Amino acid sequence: MDVKTENGDRGCYMTGREYLYLIRNTDLNIRCKEREVFRLRQDIMSLQAIDYSKDRVSGGEPITIADKVAELDAVTEELMKEWSKYLREREYARFLIEQLRSPKQRVVLIDRYINGCTWEKVAELVDCSRQNIHNLHKRAIRNFEEIYKKVAII
Repeated sequence: MDVKTENGDRGCYMTGREYLYLIRNTDLNIRCKEREVFRLRQDIMSLQAIDYSKDRVSGGEPITIADKVAELDAVTEELMKEWSKYLREREYARFLIEQLRSPKQRVVLIDRYINGCTWEKVAELVDCSRQNIHNLHKRAIRNFEEIYKKVAII
């Protein structure tokens, strides 16, 4: 049985596992956009350093600082909206995960999906082997699915 996310924003049905992957992937997408903002800022600094008193090669429209600033503003606004939505979803996911009975299962899901840790780091934090982490993860996902089905809007 598939269910919608807590606030229904996604417009599609998903499992609890898919929901957790969505949280993790959204974090990765936000980090990518942050790198884009950094690159745009670097572009603006490079454009400011260009000597416009020299002759230009003809052809094409020059990229101006105003163009880059406008692009930076648009990307920054989009990034802020994504951050806001992501923080709400991440807190909701944490709320659901906290309902798991097993502390180790909670740690595995929070560190993997909320905190974005690698499997190696999760194994280190829980103090068990990588194989045991995968087994623990399977049980945690199974239990999370039950919680997610009960509280998500159908």
